[in-house]
Amino acid sequence: MNNPDPPVRQWHVHPWPPLAWAETVIKLVAMAVGLTALVSVLYGSFVVPGGAALAQFLILIALAVGLVAAIVDRFIEREVIAMFFVIGNNAGHWSMVIAL
Repeated sequence: MNNPDPPVRQWHVHPWPPLAWAETVIKLVAMAVGLTALVSVLYGSFVVPGGAALAQFLILIALAVGLVAAIVDRFIEREVIAMFFVIGNNAGHWSMVIAL
């Protein structure tokens, strides 16, 4: 049978409600905190965390790895704002991993 190719998804900007924009602003502030933590740590010495800090470190690594997978999802969905946001979100999470 001749099955036509599925339509190719185009990049788009999906309309967001006000609550989604509020969440985005809060997360942008959190990303700035992560990047600030990274910059402050880069001028110090590296110490392997222990105890509760080690648990935080491992959990944050797991979350950051999950966000790397989210980049693939955003690429499949082709939503412009979400793609930029997930890249920034990754930068914030990996910054905190390094800062811890």
